[in-house]
Parts: sequence; structure tokens; C-alpha cells
Amino acid sequence: MNKKKCPACVIQMCQFHMIQIVRRHIPKRAKLLAARALRELVLGLPDANRARFEKDFAAWQAKYRDTINRKSASKTNNRLRF
Repeated sequence: MNKKKCPACVIQMCQFHMIQIVRRHIPKRAKLLAARALRELVLGLPDANRARFEKDFAAWQAKYRDTINRKSASKTNNRLRF
């Protein structure tokens, strides 16, 4: 981790690995509109600059605030799911 570039950041990750995590956890045909929108936002990450991505991500958070705050326990392992 390079603390000189981002002293407040705990973890820095390349765009490739961010995209891979989203691809792994959000299917192509996700049921929730929030998940579909987040997947689309992250897949467009290589084409966006930092300011644009942060603006779009903040807009996504504002639009899907209720969905993000809603959690339910999984029936199989009792973990919280969105």
C-alpha cells in the first residue's frame, strides 16, 4: 500500500480487481435494480475519471439509499444480506 498517494486510504486496489469482485458477487441478471445499476457503474470504471466515478457513485448511493439500508438474514447461514 502506498501511503504517499492516499494517506487516508486503508486499502488501495486496481480497477481490474474491483471489477472482478463486482462480477463475482453481482450476477449479470441481478434481481435488484440497485445491484444492476452498481454492476453497470463499476464495469464503466475504466472509462471514467475519478471525479466522474465518485459523482456517479454518490448519485447511486442517494438513489438506492433505502435498498442499501434494508438487510435481511439469510436462511442458510444467518448472515445479513441486502
